[in-house]
Amino acid sequence: MREHWARGLAGLTGVAIVLLSIAFAIVQNSGAPAPGRTRVALEAVPDEPPIARGRAVYREQSCSRCHSIAGEGNPRSPLDTVGDEYTRDELRQWIIAGDDIRLVLSQRVIDAKQPYARIPPGDLEALISFLAALRELE
Repeated sequence: MREHWARGLAGLTGVAIVLLSIAFAIVQNSGAPAPGRTRVALEAVPDEPPIARGRAVYREQSCSRCHSIAGEGNPRSPLDTVGDEYTRDELRQWIIAGDDIRLVLSQRVIDAKQPYARIPPGDLEALISFLAALRELE
């Protein structure tokens, strides 16, 4: 009898874990901006040559694995308003995990950002131009 109850309890626990996982995934991937943040429309970002190249670099480097813009990509770290929040030099430091910000990043994030330090300078500047153009919509 105890074995029957133990199996039933184990089964219910498994079902509860699966349901909670599904609920968490739905909430995390809803695409809604974080509370207090306004989503930026990518269409509102100018399409000047360096910005267009920066958008391409963003895609080529698969930045959306860790970041989102306009609800597209990983919602954990949205970039929608970084143009309002950071200077071009600060954006550069965040992209390449520069010495100025290493103290606030985990080692895992620093390791993940190492390849970005080797982006050709022109592409890095274009990416910074693209990110700097991301502004909060009124």
